Amino acid sequence: MLDSLASYFAAHAMARPGSLVIVGVSGGADSLCLLHALWQLRERLGLRLHVAHIDHMLRGAAGRADAAFVAAAATAWGLPVSVERIDVAALAASE
Repeated sequence: MLDSLASYFAAHAMARPGSLVIVGVSGGADSLCLLHALWQLRERLGLRLHVAHIDHMLRGAAGRADAAFVAAAATAWGLPVSVERIDVAALAASE
């Protein structure tokens, strides 16, 4: 799988060595799998990774738990992480 992902990056010129790749991570299995794969390939592809997570404030404690989990995973892998909280319901009501 890692070779396929590396080949896909190369074939589609998705990032050049030294590129910063911001990885949106929800906390679900699919985004964590992608993050882990990119983490394993970061040196081979010459990428700098930054993890981003947005808590949309729609799921209460579950959303806060996902944010904490993503931040902990990124920190454990030595990656910078940005976690933001956006009150999507309030934003939608105002717009």
